[in-house]
Amino acid sequence: MKMLTFWNELNAFLPVAERMEGQDSAGLPLAVAVTEAEDVAAWYRPRDRFAHKGCFGHGLLAAGTPGKAGAAVLAARAALRGGLGLLTVATSPENSLVLQTAVPEAMVAAGPLPPRPFEDYAAVGVGPGFGLDDAAEARLDELLQRAATASLPVVLDADALTLLAYGDGLSERLSETAGSVCTPHYGELRRLVGPWQTAEERMLLQQAFSDRYGTVVVGKGAYTFITFPASDGTQPTALLNPTGNAGMATGGSGDVLTGVILGLLTQGYTPAEAAVAGVYLHGLAGDLAAAEVGEASLVAGDIVSWLPAAFKAWPALSARVRN
Repeated sequence: MKMLTFWNELNAFLPVAERMEGQDSAGLPLAVAVTEAEDVAAWYRPRDRFAHKGCFGHGLLAAGTPGKAGAAVLAARAALRGGLGLLTVATSPENSLVLQTAVPEAMVAAGPLPPRPFEDYAAVGVGPGFGLDDAAEARLDELLQRAATASLPVVLDADALTLLAYGDGLSERLSETAGSVCTPHYGELRRLVGPWQTAEERMLLQQAFSDRYGTVVVGKGAYTFITFPASDGTQPTALLNPTGNAGMATGGSGDVLTGVILGLLTQGYTPAEAAVAGVYLHGLAGDLAAAEVGEASLVAGDIVSWLPAAFKAWPALSARVRN
């Protein structure tokens, strides 16, 4: 990790409106570092030659209401590219045919939540196209309770984050799980933590949310900002991610990230590892895609298409570190 000490170092990673001018030598409000390739490479786990699909976990993705099957498709494809062994997508009955056709590698459970015991899964992803009505809120509450009972880690995005912000006591469920990752963009982050005027306020509010609910928070944007619970001694420093580009500011990009993180959680990576590595590899795939199609024409499906190249680069980075 490349540690940052002063505002003049951090300003390069901030939108112009958030930069702290005139305080170049002032200390930062919390410990911040930039993720480096070596940090991600250190977590790579090579596969055993005799491994089978059961070795890489069964993920559950709860996504997709009528008219939003695409969000579920993007997240599902990304989760599979992220390396999990099995995937079940819990989606609305109207989306079943779409999912079974677009993602034949996944199993589809039509209805609110699958009846299968959550103990059969290794991790849960929820949120892309999930819905925002009262039924969706009740479904999210049940999902988080069942995940907590089964000691499963959870990654939450999109509609799930909005429900957390407005639902009565739903955020408290995060601390009951076996670890969680929340992936809000700036609008969703404001709903979760409240408004801010400066980068300092934003970072401190995000860190406070991580501490209060014991969750890793991925504040999506240019140089995505990741905070970790204070109780997580494995990752005491907030991180800025260096990969990614402006072409990724497009609908569905966040759904892809949810799938990548779910895939990593399902394989047994910790929430901190899955968040940091997932964001880095997601951004790397976006950079590879932009080099091929350009930033203006990049769509979320391009990121999925380039995930194999990004994941292929992961062990190569690890070998370079070892040597």
